[in-house]
Amino acid sequence: MTPRLVVFSESGIKLISTSEGIDNTPAGMMMHGILATMAEFYSQNLAREALKGMAQKVKKGGTVGKAPLGYKNVRYVDSNGREVRTVELDDERAPFVTEAFRLYSTGKWSIHNLAIELADRGFTTSPTPRKPSKPISEKSLNPLLQNPYYLGKVKFQGVLHDDKHAKLTDEITFRKVQEVMKNHQNGERKRINDHYLKSTVYCGECGSRLIINASKSRSGTYYLYFVCIGRQSKRTSCQQKAILTYEIEDQITEYYKQIEFTEEYCEQLRKQMVADIAKQKALSTKNRDELRRERDRLKDKQRKLLEAYYDNVVNKDLLREEQENITKQQTNIDAQLAIAEDEYDIVEQQLMATLKLIGNCHKAYQSAPPNIRRAFNQAFFEKIYVSPNKADSTKVIISADLAEPFHSTVKNHHLLKSNGWSQDGLVGAAGLEPAANRL
Repeated sequence: MTPRLVVFSESGIKLISTSEGIDNTPAGMMMHGILATMAEFYSQNLAREALKGMAQKVKKGGTVGKAPLGYKNVRYVDSNGREVRTVELDDERAPFVTEAFRLYSTGKWSIHNLAIELADRGFTTSPTPRKPSKPISEKSLNPLLQNPYYLGKVKFQGVLHDDKHAKLTDEITFRKVQEVMKNHQNGERKRINDHYLKSTVYCGECGSRLIINASKSRSGTYYLYFVCIGRQSKRTSCQQKAILTYEIEDQITEYYKQIEFTEEYCEQLRKQMVADIAKQKALSTKNRDELRRERDRLKDKQRKLLEAYYDNVVNKDLLREEQENITKQQTNIDAQLAIAEDEYDIVEQQLMATLKLIGNCHKAYQSAPPNIRRAFNQAFFEKIYVSPNKADSTKVIISADLAEPFHSTVKNHHLLKSNGWSQDGLVGAAGLEPAANRL
């Protein structure tokens, strides 16, 4: 007796069919079982055939299901009278998708803030018969940035397949986006008290890191200041008081007056750069041809790998592993090609402009926005130490441990204009002992 008939029987219900001859007799129960088995077979076979049809479409480079945001499903009748279903770019939303990948790959945006920015610019979801279009949200943007469809690939049954639709981002940008997301291991955290000097400044008394806090005055104004984490957590006996952020900012800006290279050294660097650029120009054509051949070889390998999967020669796990390896190699080649195909005249102009900044680091740092200042400090210094100025309580004294190659460069004093350099560190204007000697 089938499960349904058992339930009916236990409930005192009799099932009688006038067309199939189903009842509670042995013959009726047998007929019910036969019909149920045939129905189950029909259902499973229909699903199997549907999957087979979808797999065949994906194999030919088609898209199954609803196209993601930035694309639209299109139907038309060809010259033979057959209905064709394909995917086209959504001209209204496609540029926003490309911009979303570009902005997030810089690492300067959170998903939350980027969604707000794109919504303000006019990025909306696609309308449906039941749901109207609405501004892009964090919930919609997060899966969008992880979807390989925008690379021209369709994911079907856990395997990536090449598709014929237009790409909305490139391999390098897509890889950068995934790396940025991966770095947010515990989810994106908003920094309430962010500052470009965080993770760069340290206490000159005990060597602990300085962290930033905020204090609200009676008038409702917020003041940001740095405090020694060693003192705050009572891990050290440090007694250094809190210091307002602008006091440290001003002193570090003045500190950059000591980082100026001589005209002779800048000219030496310029000649070296010109020689290196000329050498790269000579190798560029050969390198590009080799990289393109390698890229074509990887594409051919990927195509053969998919064919082997369709022929059941390789299993799904091996296919995924090989696809991941090929994608990494392709991304690396695309990055090298992007560098190799740069206009060397533009590169040379940019390098010369950078060289001018080295000759006047103080001016460049003073006029730079916060994110560029952060980059300056991380490039020049391993750590910046802040100590109280006992002669003037309104100021602080700065000293630093230099990063390479600048630590090695200070050994050649004739390359530097300033007299404030030493082999152990850079001494502040007030004559504080170098950090390496103090700690």
